[in-house]
Amino acid sequence: AKAVIKTPKPAKKPKTLMSDLNESADDSGVITMWGGAITVGQPLIVSGHPAARTKEIDRSKDCKINTIVPEEMGGRMTIRHTCDTEGGSSGSPVLDRKTGYAVALHWGGEDGYNMAIPMNLVLNDIEKNVDAETFAKLTIAGRK
Repeated sequence: AKAVIKTPKPAKKPKTLMSDLNESADDSGVITMWGGAITVGQPLIVSGHPAARTKEIDRSKDCKINTIVPEEMGGRMTIRHTCDTEGGSSGSPVLDRKTGYAVALHWGGEDGYNMAIPMNLVLNDIEKNVDAETFAKLTIAGRK
């Protein structure tokens, strides 16, 4: 014997991943990238998912920029910060605590400090590698 169950058709077309992403971008905030100067001691916030665990955020008084002159480390022009991160946090935005602007992208750590690429260098690379129309759509502050 066969059983047939008739189900109602969905009221509207199911969402695709792209439509979900587009709707999310339209309905929520966008991080502003900071292309201007940063300062030693600037208070930060770093949010990540170390080792693929639930999100962890360092917003402690010890989470600050440690150096502002980029130096080559691991093949990347890098500044240092003192925020608490663990493996798996690479790619996390390093946010200015006062404005919420992304001032750098975290990429690694050593004993006593962490490493990040300053956002002005990230923006320079993006600008060289995408068309002007796409670059103009980015949300950027502090860049001359």
